[in-house]
Amino acid sequence: MRNVVFLSEGIDEMYSLHLNERRTNAEKRKEMSILLNKALEGMLTKKQYECIQLYYMQGKTISETAQALGINKSTVSRHLAAAKQKLAVLNLLI
Repeated sequence: MRNVVFLSEGIDEMYSLHLNERRTNAEKRKEMSILLNKALEGMLTKKQYECIQLYYMQGKTISETAQALGINKSTVSRHLAAAKQKLAVLNLLI
């Protein structure tokens, strides 16, 4: 339930940012990035979030991600799969 409330608050914040047209596009992108990171942190475990950050956002390979986190490649794959499953709910909101 905590995730639903947090996500709802994040959506309200994102919408209010959208309404404020005085900000530059760069400022809007930076603020949206911060809000999306907050939402991800609220929905995922620490390891899932770290794997998403390294693999998808920094473009590291599974091997590089595993090495950076000090875990097995298969564990990285499991964390990524679990994170994607949790984040699938976001498709319903778009």
